[in-house]
Amino acid sequence: MIEIAAEVSSPNYAWVWPFSRTLLATFAGAAVAILLQNWRDKLNRKTAEVAVLNRTTIALGQMQNELINYRQQAIEPFLDTHVPFIDMQPMIIGNLTHLRLHADDFVFLCETEHRQVPLQVGNTDLIFIRAAAAIETRTNYHMKEFQPRLASAFERSETPTVEEIQQKIGVVPVTMLRSHTDAMQLYVDEALKQIDKCIALLKKTGKAIYGKGRVITIERISPTAIKPSNSQERQQGD
Repeated sequence: MIEIAAEVSSPNYAWVWPFSRTLLATFAGAAVAILLQNWRDKLNRKTAEVAVLNRTTIALGQMQNELINYRQQAIEPFLDTHVPFIDMQPMIIGNLTHLRLHADDFVFLCETEHRQVPLQVGNTDLIFIRAAAAIETRTNYHMKEFQPRLASAFERSETPTVEEIQQKIGVVPVTMLRSHTDAMQLYVDEALKQIDKCIALLKKTGKAIYGKGRVITIERISPTAIKPSNSQERQQGD
């Protein structure tokens, strides 16, 4: 009987290790690249969010500066004069259309515990616009309607009472000027309170989310307020 020995050869897996090593290296490199890109995206997103907070804080500081200057220059020096709502001289605050707040820039906070920030920012923007409009309305009425009538009825040296002014130029112009003046003072004070509130809220939010020192703070140096004219000082003395 003839026996045939079958020679069985074992498979060669020597190629597997280089292939696996290349595959693992490729996978690891891709994973590291993804993690690095995610880190960069997160860093860029935080940088952009902080920039939104800082731009808004700067705009709020400019709004605050304009209104405080106006109050110190055009309101406070005349509160103790003869007839304050008449003695307050018209003062043009200038074009403030570039000072706007954009609540939609804060959508990234809508799903956080700071979701009240967009609402406060939008509300502050509306109140500031209302204050600026009230200043412009009062200034235009005083310059174009009231002053010409007052100048035609009285001499510059005269200090008439409100009753005398009403007799000469009518009750309506006096009532309108008083109404515009009261509204202007109310809206300016309301806007300044809201701006202070919004600045504090942004500072608190920035510190809570991004840490101390990321969101800017503003510091204001107040100018010297103007004084009433000599005629207005005489009226105050009377």
